[in-house]
Amino acid sequence: MNDQIDNGYRDDGIPMRRFYLRRVKDETGISRTGRVLEGVLTQSGKVLTEWRPPMSTVGVYGSLQEFLTIHVDCHPSCNEIVWLDPDEYIDPQTGQHFKQQPDGSWGFA
Repeated sequence: MNDQIDNGYRDDGIPMRRFYLRRVKDETGISRTGRVLEGVLTQSGKVLTEWRPPMSTVGVYGSLQEFLTIHVDCHPSCNEIVWLDPDEYIDPQTGQHFKQQPDGSWGFA
């Protein structure tokens, strides 16, 4: 008997991709500069974030574009995303090569 539920995700599928938000300039004087937020882009395309103390809160965004619109695009000279994981992935079963697109989705490379 198979107790696994098919949720559309593969255990060996495209991995989550970690990043942080580097604030170059603090316009409000509240959140400081440097590494102010840590996040991950999930296999489903959602973005999960945690603001670093002293204002430590968590957030869930429906897409990378939604996160960028709210936290990066509105302050283009102040914030930048620093990716910790590569933007390319090779499926170990099929050998297919994927590359992450600017909107956060994955496509064939």
